[in-house]
Amino acid sequence: MSQTDFVAPVKAIKQKTVIEVNELIRHLHKIIKERGYSTLIEQSHKESTDDNGDRSISFDWFAKKKVSNYVKLVLEISFDASVKNITIEKENKKTTVQEGSVSITIGGYTQKDYEDEWGLRKESSFRKVFREFYDKIIDRDRMGAKEKEFLNDIKLITNEMKAYLKMHRID
Repeated sequence: MSQTDFVAPVKAIKQKTVIEVNELIRHLHKIIKERGYSTLIEQSHKESTDDNGDRSISFDWFAKKKVSNYVKLVLEISFDASVKNITIEKENKKTTVQEGSVSITIGGYTQKDYEDEWGLRKESSFRKVFREFYDKIIDRDRMGAKEKEFLNDIKLITNEMKAYLKMHRID
């Protein structure tokens, strides 16, 4: 069974804005890929529109980055938006954008022994103790560096999303 270590505190971004939501989602996807997270899994996705035209979008993503055959870094991203379509004039052209609130939360954890190599056999109690020894003593410096890089990834993604929301406001 894999071991999960939560190493990153959850970062939250909440903003009321006028923006193109689909562009925001594409940008979030792009910066996750740029940071080297190759596996992106959409855990859930819900979209609904009520009678007033208010649109609700929410999804949960898991993005994984393989560090070694033993360790993966996993980002958890939750996205919620409650918006309404509005028409604005931009450069003498009418365009449809969304006005409302956007909330993005980003957190993460490391997944060690994700293929359960150390717990497959009957002598797993010894193997588990050895795995703990390996994690705490032998691999401590390398994992510390990877966890630091992981925290930096979360900080960079959060800051990039904040900057995107500020730059692309359509007021």
